[in-house]
Amino acid sequence: MKRTPFSVTIYDAGTKEYRQAEEMLNKIGFRLEAVYPDDPEHPAYLKLSIDPVLYHKAMSRNAGRKQKAIRISGDFKEISVAEVRQMIREKGADETAAYLGISRRTMYSRLKEAEEIHNDTIF
Repeated sequence: MKRTPFSVTIYDAGTKEYRQAEEMLNKIGFRLEAVYPDDPEHPAYLKLSIDPVLYHKAMSRNAGRKQKAIRISGDFKEISVAEVRQMIREKGADETAAYLGISRRTMYSRLKEAEEIHNDTIF
């Protein structure tokens, strides 16, 4: 990939450079959006939103073994951090990990990772 520095402004929205910047930012979890308020008192601006999960994934090395998916009753599922924490309080860590089909250590690693990147679910 050619390394050519460039910048975009609100006036570049819709241009090749703007689309290129938007595409590059999307790959690492950022969303670029040109906003044109209806109120003439407020100027147009560029809005930058961040997806913490995609950003974390883009910035990590991705080394090591792939994560084991959580299977509940034979189906692959997502489960919230709050649900897992509640299950740990009610049933204990060993029983919760067995229910999720992962080790206790993996369960705590995923909970910690989800909380660090402010994600509501673990996989």
